Amino acid sequence: GMVVFKLDCERPLAMCHGNNLFMVQEGGLNIVDMERNMKGTQIATTRRPPNAMVSGMKSLQFNTYNTTETNVLIFYTQDNGCYDLITGPNNITSDTHISPKQGNAMAVCFTARNRFAVLQNSGAIGIYNMSNELSKKFEPPVSTDFIFAGGNDRILLKSEEKISMMDVTKRKVIGEATVAGGVRYVIWSPNGNYMACMSKHNVL
Repeated sequence: GMVVFKLDCERPLAMCHGNNLFMVQEGGLNIVDMERNMKGTQIATTRRPPNAMVSGMKSLQFNTYNTTETNVLIFYTQDNGCYDLITGPNNITSDTHISPKQGNAMAVCFTARNRFAVLQNSGAIGIYNMSNELSKKFEPPVSTDFIFAGGNDRILLKSEEKISMMDVTKRKVIGEATVAGGVRYVIWSPNGNYMACMSKHNVL
């Protein structure tokens, strides 16, 4: 017999926004205009995997709060956690190539049109602008091992089996819930009014 071990996610990182599909493929970030054609345009180069068996990629996020630019965050688990910030114009062409801005993080997420949050290795949360410059830094109000996008000026703080919504401006928790097994993914509805928290065996 033969035993096959799954070492990495089989599906490429991808996210849809409007008619555009943002996808990591063949060593780069590609944009596919699903209304015109299905041929992707590579606009940035992603990091090389630590070895041939794993990609090291964890998530891809498009900044839905910004309607005037293309902002994408790619998070990697390699090198104790790191990210690429890709910012560019909306009118992407085949000649467009963007050099990613890079940093270290335990997790990242967009919080506003021109800001994103970084969970630092120290446990603190830093708020950065689109130039990848730190604008402010604070300790989260609860113990946090991962963060997710929580809406405009909000962050979801994960701690084992608890998920808390934090208001970044007021820096306080405005709601929390318990998800058995711990949250692995958070999916928002298109209008931002609802979200689903998914663990290995549960959906809330």
